[in-house]
Amino acid sequence: MGLLFVGARVLTGDPERPEAEAVWVEGDRIRAVGPESVLRRMASPAPEVIDGTGATLLPGFIDAHVHLALLGGQLNGVALKPLRSVAAVREAVRARAAATPPGTWIRGFGYNQLWLAERRHPTRDDLDPVSPRHPVLLTRTCGHIAVANTAALRAAGLAEREPDPPGGRFGRRPDGTLDGVLYDQALEAVQTVSRPGPEELRRDLAQAGRVLAEAGVVSVHDAGGPPDYFPTLIAAVDAGDVPQTVHAMVWNGLGIRQLDAFLPAGLATGFRRGRVVLGAAKVMVDGSSSGPTAATREGYAHDPADHGILYLGAEALEAVLGRAAALGFQITTHAVGDRAVALAAEVIGRVGRPERRPRIEHAAMCPPDLVPALAAAGITPVAQPRFLVEFGDGYVEHYGPERGARLFPLASWLKAGLRVAGSSDSPVADWRPLRGVAAAMTRRTTAGRVLAPEERLDFPAALALYTQHAAWVGFEEAERGRIAPGFAADLVLVEGDLPRMAPDEIAEVPVRLTVIGGTVVFGR
Repeated sequence: MGLLFVGARVLTGDPERPEAEAVWVEGDRIRAVGPESVLRRMASPAPEVIDGTGATLLPGFIDAHVHLALLGGQLNGVALKPLRSVAAVREAVRARAAATPPGTWIRGFGYNQLWLAERRHPTRDDLDPVSPRHPVLLTRTCGHIAVANTAALRAAGLAEREPDPPGGRFGRRPDGTLDGVLYDQALEAVQTVSRPGPEELRRDLAQAGRVLAEAGVVSVHDAGGPPDYFPTLIAAVDAGDVPQTVHAMVWNGLGIRQLDAFLPAGLATGFRRGRVVLGAAKVMVDGSSSGPTAATREGYAHDPADHGILYLGAEALEAVLGRAAALGFQITTHAVGDRAVALAAEVIGRVGRPERRPRIEHAAMCPPDLVPALAAAGITPVAQPRFLVEFGDGYVEHYGPERGARLFPLASWLKAGLRVAGSSDSPVADWRPLRGVAAAMTRRTTAGRVLAPEERLDFPAALALYTQHAAWVGFEEAERGRIAPGFAADLVLVEGDLPRMAPDEIAEVPVRLTVIGGTVVFGR
């Protein structure tokens, strides 16, 4: 029967026709865009008419870097992000333990030591009294730092004085024994033994697919799951539990060597199984922007001797990325600090091919001297504007007022001709794309600081990060990111006249309807 959208303000993202009155969808494609009277005459048989009066119709949003399993796991686990003290963390774990069979893993995600009254990480000594019969793993909001209780450390086989691994370190008590805090590659052993089984993973994926659909997201780039992730992911997508198209990266990092297992298979970026597409080959180069464990050229403002954690050097990075590129993979790195971004750009410049659209995930600390290297190699920075809201005050504290303010130089990247793709990195930050759009427009932190105001974007440029640019980096520019005839019928209808709204209003605007492949997956 099809769908006919009328009454809404239609922002097409198409430079040939930026706005339109009506959109006709037939099957899984957009059939026509134009005046309502014309489309009503064209549409046959009579489609279902969707009245968008008072709303804005947009191309469906694309999240170019999200972690589906972790997002669902956060939503189903112990909710740590709202908590503001170690005592509150303890009580949340105590409550979950009371409702959980002994011996079952308790997982939580989203605490930030900078938001806690004590301004420190919880430790095993905090957790042990409230969880004596459960292994517990609580992951910081960045995903690069976690705290484990004694039962979890023992389940992972870690000794009391376990040496630090390459690319990571253990927090320690004054006597040198482990305090339960795990940094970067030191997470490997506990993460390995604590991974959810297929049934729990399937539940987490369904939850992630649901909330992303409610936020208007039609396509995602899944930036990394467990080593044996793909069968469960494919089953969840095939069943409709995850309605989005999923570009699934294969990756090495944080103790996972998924990419090493894929390379001998002869598969490469673009291989498709239904709505699951093999995405980029990703290698972790350093830690997190907010931990902070990012690898920086200058020391941190709060500790000049600290330059963060670099996972591997140029030779090792070139070996794995060069092999992936030779097999036809799009290549990318997780690189946050300027030392890591410089290394990634140098290696990608040697082994990458611009036509394969190489990328750098985050590229957060990218001062002006590094921008030409990204442009020369044809690298797309995959940015998370929402980080500026949630973590910007910490950036200023850890990196200093000038360096901290200039993380994610969105306007400078665009002026240099880079196609900047927008993403959430959820569950690290909020998954709702309109909150990312608003953040790119304001660059305002939780405390009200405006970071590098010259790097703010206007509404059309901010929206393009999550539509046209994200489509392009996923080789989908002829499929998604615009409302035009022949494009996928992936659309989002949001309340209000979006271009006339202030950024704070945009951040909170409700989604009325999400359509993926011509099917309404959220709202009516």
